[in-house]
Amino acid sequence: MKLKTVGIPYLLLIALLSLNAMLKSQDIKTLEIDSQLPISPLLYEISGMCFYNDKIYALNDGGNGSYIFKLDIETGKLEEKYRIRDIRNKDWEELSIFGAYLYIGDFGNNSGKRSDMVIYRVKIDSLHYPDPPILTTGLEYLLKKKAKVRKSDNEWDCEAMTVNSDGIYCFSKNRKDLTTNLYYVREGINNILSPLASFDPGFLVTGAYYYGSGRSLFLCGYYNNETYLVQFKNTDGVSIAGRYDKYILPELKYTQVESVFVRGNYLYLASEKTAIRQAIYRISLSSLD
Repeated sequence: MKLKTVGIPYLLLIALLSLNAMLKSQDIKTLEIDSQLPISPLLYEISGMCFYNDKIYALNDGGNGSYIFKLDIETGKLEEKYRIRDIRNKDWEELSIFGAYLYIGDFGNNSGKRSDMVIYRVKIDSLHYPDPPILTTGLEYLLKKKAKVRKSDNEWDCEAMTVNSDGIYCFSKNRKDLTTNLYYVREGINNILSPLASFDPGFLVTGAYYYGSGRSLFLCGYYNNETYLVQFKNTDGVSIAGRYDKYILPELKYTQVESVFVRGNYLYLASEKTAIRQAIYRISLSSLD
């Protein structure tokens, strides 16, 4: 008599899916916060930060004016506030640095409709000028559909950027499937963006930092009220391929982490105001495997 095998493939599929989910959960490591820097209420929507000469430079999200803030890196205390009068903060989402220049990412695109996304470059030593010289780099997505898209399907938002000697690299915040696309940007021209690579972090990417000394790329972000960090290891440049570690930060549940950088023995994360007060958090690099 021939045995009936109806249902066995289905049960096997369920078992494989369960095993895959378990393995994924095991791959996520836990990170603890070392210390916290309270920051000024003026930075309640902090969306980007970087460091220069032992000072933190930061900015707010769109609608908060075209200001750059300088903070003490040990205390978080606000030291100076600079207004850049010649540019508008439409949706500033990231602040990066290379050499003596700040790069302001005005490329937030929550609706998926913007065609005027730009990156501004300004020399740090000229921030106190009434009208500091600005270099503008334009961005437009090659594969952007002209049809109206729902916010939940938007693939053309960006909140993360890092800059090194090779150029500018941007990472998309894809609400559609929680992936991120890596884009290379040439400075001082209008760029038609086509992705170099794609990665599935399982969260919304909101900050990026290439740590040259440690040959690591860090991506931070959040999803379902949880905060995450990914570290790509042993990279000679900005790359989202190869070996990586993914971390969850339980102490930052219900925060909205927006930016990341490394200085000395610490990794810094900035979070805007939610139900929890805005702050900058420090994590010891020794706690990362």
